[in-house]
Amino acid sequence: GKIAFIIALEGAHAIGQDPAILTSLFRTGVRVVSMAHLGRTFLADGSGLDDTSNSRLTPQGIEVFQEMERLGVVFDISHLGLGGVEHVLELATRPFLATHSACLGITDIHRNLGDVQIKAIAQLGGVIGVAAAIPFFIDLENPSADRVVDHIEHVIATAGIDHVGLGPDFVD
Repeated sequence: GKIAFIIALEGAHAIGQDPAILTSLFRTGVRVVSMAHLGRTFLADGSGLDDTSNSRLTPQGIEVFQEMERLGVVFDISHLGLGGVEHVLELATRPFLATHSACLGITDIHRNLGDVQIKAIAQLGGVIGVAAAIPFFIDLENPSADRVVDHIEHVIATAGIDHVGLGPDFVD
């Protein structure tokens, strides 16, 4: 009865412009989807390398988002551009994830989440996975374990302990 592995789709390039493909992916076991990675897809703009990715979800992105909610596929905002994150916060009716993010109030980079976003994710029952293995999310000068704990404690203070997790993304 324990889940050992969850299939996630990061980037959603496989969906292209056809929201119906999501249903096929769901049947194969995909349960978490991020619509973009660093660049642009037919669904949304990715976080890019700076704060210029400000577009909202595309019309196809909205359709895919609605289908995800219908199917119960969990949305991951970690790689969306700033405009996409705000758009998902407007559209969402159920919990979603930030699988590997951190706190803007501690480390000021565009990829991290502000307190308003953290609270909004928590209000929907979502979880923020602190990107413990991505040094520049944690601290540009001192990416230590103590700084990871600072981010975890900040999410707890802002949203509550039920809304924080570890989201290493990858480990070298």
